[in-house]
Amino acid sequence: MFRLKKLGYLSDEKRYAFIDLTPFERIGELEYLVQKLEEFKELKPVLLVMSKFLLLRILAKFPNLTLLIAYYDTSGNFVEFFPTDALVPNYLYSQIINDVKQSETQQTLRALRRRFASQQLFNVLLHNNGLVLPSSNLPHKVVQFGGRLFFEMENKMLVSSFLSIKDICQDYTSLLDIAYETLVEITDHFTREEEPLGSFDYLVCANNTSLIIGSLLQMILNKQVIAIDRLGPIPRLPKQKDQLSEKLQRKRVIIIEEVVSTGGEVDRTVLFLASLGAEIKKIIATYNLNVGRAMLPGANQLVSLCQPKEELGYVYRSG
Repeated sequence: MFRLKKLGYLSDEKRYAFIDLTPFERIGELEYLVQKLEEFKELKPVLLVMSKFLLLRILAKFPNLTLLIAYYDTSGNFVEFFPTDALVPNYLYSQIINDVKQSETQQTLRALRRRFASQQLFNVLLHNNGLVLPSSNLPHKVVQFGGRLFFEMENKMLVSSFLSIKDICQDYTSLLDIAYETLVEITDHFTREEEPLGSFDYLVCANNTSLIIGSLLQMILNKQVIAIDRLGPIPRLPKQKDQLSEKLQRKRVIIIEEVVSTGGEVDRTVLFLASLGAEIKKIIATYNLNVGRAMLPGANQLVSLCQPKEELGYVYRSG
């Protein structure tokens, strides 16, 4: 059995849903797949498939099945649709093509899935008490500036809201959504060019909150997680170095961050790991508020799954 992953909708009309089968090379019980698809019978299901073997099995087993399959090669590049567009109304087929292909330079599974991830995680944020707004009912100091309420931080900077990942992760389904989208990035969207789980040795969680996500990933991936909490210009650094240098020297790591704001924590973590001789393969942030930019990560090394600053009207400013 498997958990059918409905990615969601990219059309305003929500007339079709994308079903992600790219993690699978084969599915033993295709009848079960069809049975599960009945749950979306009010929609046009669009299956995302990367395995040629699975594609041929579906087409041979169910030649008259009314569905559309978007086939990707093992590098995650879009190839073609199966069956033909005769099964789909022209206007709807055009919308699906626009969603899948996007542009001539972005016909990749990676680009499509990142759009879904951003959409999914933004919904998770709004529907699970993840967005905390200034209120007199909270223990944080609240000030008014320019006709708007702000939280005043310890450094005297003002923020229009907090993202509470701990509250989000109290809901197991939401935690699973975050872990799944992180897992997709770790595996490079299930592309088959290389063995992604063999490309790194440890997951490093930059703080105790990201460790909540890392703990679930550890169970799924069977990879050891190392937590580094509250790095800064503090005397604790030499002690942490002594404890971790032998373990991380010349090891490949992926950093997990739950929220990036100014980028300062990312830079401190990168600098600390570099001092231990660790090789940083990738940094995956669930949310990035883009207040500042981390300076030390290499090109395309920091992947932000959701960047909600504009949609939230997020403000980070001095008083």
